[in-house]
Order: sequence, then structure tokens, then C-alpha cells
Amino acid sequence: MPVWFPELLRGLIPVNTFNIWLRLQRNSFRRIDIRKLFEHSRKNTFARWLEKLPKGLSQREPFYRAYRCLEPLFFLQLASEQSRGVFAIPAFN
Repeated sequence: MPVWFPELLRGLIPVNTFNIWLRLQRNSFRRIDIRKLFEHSRKNTFARWLEKLPKGLSQREPFYRAYRCLEPLFFLQLASEQSRGVFAIPAFN
């Protein structure tokens, strides 16, 4: 039997919400990426990796509202999945 389309979305939407929430916190574009002649390349690599870690957003940043709205939305999506499993248990005779 083929998978019903909403069943596929039920598991996919919370994962995508979490992915968007993580990506909003990353600064993938370093503002100052000037390579110097005698600078060690490993130092640049570590700096790039540190910039890609999620750090949270301050209130002054442009995507702060989306970041704050996605946090409870993600947990509500996970809670709805759990509650569906709890209330779907058939009653025993």
C-alpha cells in the first residue's frame, strides 16, 4: 500500500522546522575573510568552522522574530506527535 501523503509530512515538517531554526543562527558568510601572506591556513579553517556553529540571535538581528517563533512551533509539533500516540490507544474491554 502506498504511503499516504499527510503521513509523510507529519514526520518531515518538524525536521524541517528544526533545520530552519538551526540555520537562522549560523553566520556562514564571514564579513572579514582576508588572507594574509604569513597566516597559517589551519587558523582560517578553525575560524570558518566557528562561524558556522549556531550561536543564537540577539534582538537587533533581522531574523530574531522568526527565530523566536520557530522555537515554540517546533516543540508544539513534537508534542502533537506524542499526544496523537497517547490518545490513539484503543480502550481495553
